Amino acid sequence: MPGGAAGLSAAAARPGPARDALTARVDEFARHLATCCRLLDPQRVVLVGGVAGSGLIRGLLTERLGAVLPYRPEVVLSRFADAAALHGAVILAREAVPASR
Repeated sequence: MPGGAAGLSAAAARPGPARDALTARVDEFARHLATCCRLLDPQRVVLVGGVAGSGLIRGLLTERLGAVLPYRPEVVLSRFADAAALHGAVILAREAVPASR
């Protein structure tokens, strides 16, 4: 998709093939996430990555979870968004190296 996550969000904002494809992927993700929520009962689900920044995707996901869960978790975008994996790698590297004294 030209334009990456932003291009996908823009194309999916209008009815058509991009919206249909996105909705199908969100539906699949919501089914798996709902299973995890039933097992763990979280208060919040934190999304990361470029596509997760789309209000459309978060809205669709929240709607899907609300339809099947008695206590819907809050769905939010990580403040690290695209750099979550990098922050995690830095934390793991810091923990792996003993602190100098």
